[in-house]
Amino acid sequence: MHQAHEIEALINGMALTVRTTSDLPAPAKSTGRWWVLLCGEAFDPQDFAQREQARETLRKQAARGGITPAEYVWIWDEGHTAQLLAKRFDDQELAEKFAQNLTERGLRTRLIESWND
Repeated sequence: MHQAHEIEALINGMALTVRTTSDLPAPAKSTGRWWVLLCGEAFDPQDFAQREQARETLRKQAARGGITPAEYVWIWDEGHTAQLLAKRFDDQELAEKFAQNLTERGLRTRLIESWND
């Protein structure tokens, strides 16, 4: 099984590839240590359709809450819950305030520390 920092590096590499092969503007680069995640429904990891439905539901919830990421970075967890990176922060206090604001908008959030070495 891959280590978390290896998965992060893979995601970042894939995002860079998508940005460089598309006409979409590149989102601002952030090495933010604190990540605010939006949390959705649990899904069966073996059921692709169920996973995509959980992600689509979370995309819609995020949009209703005023969150439309420049790129969709999905975060895997051991509970098989759809999680979407909402924003990265260098400052933990700002991240906590942002997460609280999203919670007040009716979104379920989670704050994690990134795995940057």
